[in-house]
Amino acid sequence: DDIGTLLVAAGVGTLGTNIFMSSAAIIPVGMGPYLSLNETGGVAPTRVQNSRPPNTVRPTVQVLVRAGRIVNVQEAWPAAYAMAQAAYVALDGTFNSVINGTFYLKIAARQEVTDMGLDATGLRVQLVFNLDIERVF
Repeated sequence: DDIGTLLVAAGVGTLGTNIFMSSAAIIPVGMGPYLSLNETGGVAPTRVQNSRPPNTVRPTVQVLVRAGRIVNVQEAWPAAYAMAQAAYVALDGTFNSVINGTFYLKIAARQEVTDMGLDATGLRVQLVFNLDIERVF
């Protein structure tokens, strides 16, 4: 939810309209673009000596943008890329920030926006990047 809050604040989109949380979200049939945020596990938490619970947790999140379906998919790519790039700029390099009451040490892109080709239907382009996150537990 906190990543969605950052995207909305940056003007990337609106939750439930063109920004969706989790792989369980039902993506509309329209042209889009539509952005999905999916947690992808992460790495082990950090601990200070024998601390329980951990001091910080380090989840990762996949940011996936899809567009197309009604028009030629080549026409959908620029819209998908613009949304993916806007999300990248809004999220990458967020350090020492409080979002919705949670302290984040780091939100950083793991790689640049990447073209993943067409989805399984062959009707939507897909662009993706992943985030490395570290937040106080």
